[in-house]
Amino acid sequence: MYRLADNDVRTELVAVLRKYHNAVIAPYVDRMQARVDPSAPAEDAICCRAESRRSSAD
Repeated sequence: MYRLADNDVRTELVAVLRKYHNAVIAPYVDRMQARVDPSAPAEDAICCRAESRRSSAD
């Protein structure tokens, strides 16, 4: 019932969520950011992608 209390289970969950994010969400970060704030500098989206890639390497 309390499997998330187990560090190994949490670690595996985080890894799966990062892989999902990188595969499904990260490719569209630029488009999403443009819809949220069209005046936002492009560097913001680049920063998010870099952070996403860095997370996947963990």
